[in-house]
This record gives sequence, C-alpha cells and structure tokens, in this order.
Amino acid sequence: MAYELSYNPYDEAINAFQQFIEDFPDSEDAKDAYEFLLKVYLTTKNYDDALASMDKIKNKDPRMQKAYQTIVYNRAVEQYHNREYKNAIANFELVKRYPIDQNLNAMSQFWIGESNYNLKEYLRAVECYEKFRFINGAILTNQFLDLDFHIGYSYFEKANPYDNLSGNEAKIQKEELRNALKYFRNYIHQYNLPDSSNYKIALLRIADTYFLLREDSLAIENYALSSRVGNENHSYALNQMATSQGSNSRLPRENKYFKKTYRPIS
Repeated sequence: MAYELSYNPYDEAINAFQQFIEDFPDSEDAKDAYEFLLKVYLTTKNYDDALASMDKIKNKDPRMQKAYQTIVYNRAVEQYHNREYKNAIANFELVKRYPIDQNLNAMSQFWIGESNYNLKEYLRAVECYEKFRFINGAILTNQFLDLDFHIGYSYFEKANPYDNLSGNEAKIQKEELRNALKYFRNYIHQYNLPDSSNYKIALLRIADTYFLLREDSLAIENYALSSRVGNENHSYALNQMATSQGSNSRLPRENKYFKKTYRPIS
C-alpha cells in the first residue's frame, strides 16, 4: 500500500498514540500503542521514526526485539542503496544487538563487507567477508556461494592493477595479485558455477592477473576459457590473448593494454 508524502491517512492516529505514550509511558496499553506505530512506520517505510519509537521501549520482549532487528536491517539496506555506506555500516552493526533472526544477522555482516568494498577499504572488506563465512546462517544464504569471488575482487582492487608500480610497491602489488588469484581460483572450482553470471568474470580476472604477473601461457589459457562461456561479446578476451601471445615477458608490462573493469554491483 502506498501513501502520498503530503498526506498520510494515519497522521491523526499516530499523533494520538504518540501523545498517549508520552502521557502514560509505563502503562500496559503503551506497548499496544508502540506496536500500532511500528506497523504504520513499516507500512510507510519510515524506518527512522520506527527506530526512534522502539528506542523508547526500555524492556523489549522477543517479538519487539525481532521487529527492531528487521527495521534496522531494512534501514541499513536503504542507506546502502543510497550509497550512504558509512551510515549503512553503523545500522548493519545494530542488527546484531538482538540476533534473533540468524539470516538477518549473517546478511548484515555480508553487507558490512560490501559497504567497505564500496568505500575502497578493501582489506577491511576481506576481514568482514571472512567473518561472514563462519557466522551462523551464512551458509544458507545465496551470497555464500559467491564469497570467494568477492574476496578475490577485493584483493584485485587493492593491488591497484591499473598502475605500473616499482620498488616495494610493485612487490606488494604482486602479493595482492597472488591473493586475488587464490580466491578467484577457489571460486571457479566450486561444483555448480558454470551457470553463474560471475563465473566468466572470475575467469577474466584470473587471466588478467596472470597477464599482470607475466605468466602469459596461463593468461592465454584462461582468456580462452572465458571466451567459450556465454554468448556476449568476447572481444576483450580475444584482444588480450593476442597481446599475451605477442608479449616478451622479460620486458616491462604496459598496463595500457589492460582494460579497467568493475565488479558487478551487488
């Protein structure tokens, strides 16, 4: 049910119940008033006011705790989609205050990782993803299957793969690329992935990583594998195969041949 922002048919009732709660905050009927307000706030997706109302309830029973967990999760998701990643992280953390629903508890941890990824806090994202791996309920989520894909991408971006680095920075870049390679390879070796939309992307990133590490035969092998997956344009993989075949691994690898790519948005 949708409501016009300029008019809410429940406004008068909301005001009356809010006044009742202010006048008789400790009465048994106040709990019923809170429940009515929560239903209205949830219907209108007014999560901030819902949370403000719930914070006034000193002793929340399990039903109210579960409602709080659901509301704060929905608000965090809303903030995530609005790219308010820091605020989203704060509210996803609050989901764990009353960890009644294991699925919401697990998913909040995953989205904390995603938020950190979008903030380019890649190592923090990896920590959050790994925490998600072992949290109760995580294995039952759809996101669990793609976990190594997300970790691989975090290491890949942390490596600054589009920049030619030197000295100690180049050494660190190589280590990060090796970490990315490990997780991308873990991901593609799962038994039911060939139909996954991320499977081809992982193959391309594996090939790109080998390309940057100057392991051209392995780069060519994985570009070829990716070109046989799906029906979309394979020009990038084919161009990279040609570049790898014509490269001299003893010469500096020019990243100008390397296409900047973006991970699919979750």
